[in-house]
Amino acid sequence: MRHGAEGGDSGHEPPLGRVHDYQHRPAVELYDCETDPWNRHNLIADAKLAAIRDELRAQLDAWMRQQGDEGQPTEMKALERMPKAAKEGGNEPRKEKDTGKRRRNERR
Repeated sequence: MRHGAEGGDSGHEPPLGRVHDYQHRPAVELYDCETDPWNRHNLIADAKLAAIRDELRAQLDAWMRQQGDEGQPTEMKALERMPKAAKEGGNEPRKEKDTGKRRRNERR
């Protein structure tokens, strides 16, 4: 969790800190959604929750096998099936065709 400017957890984190946290998420996360509804305290390393963590991992692994999901290799194969997207850089938004008309919110 990131902290406010004073170094303490004021509960009012600067927006850039939140953006950083969501862009750089840990590989595995576990939260108590009842006591931490904003998912700010990752409990994945808590030894008391090891049984829950291991059970959830086993369930996820079984589901991925059932679906034929190999994780990252599956994501790369998806790009191979979309040559235009791979050529253009993947997840970038499509460019709109210029029809000469302006959208309503651009008329100002």
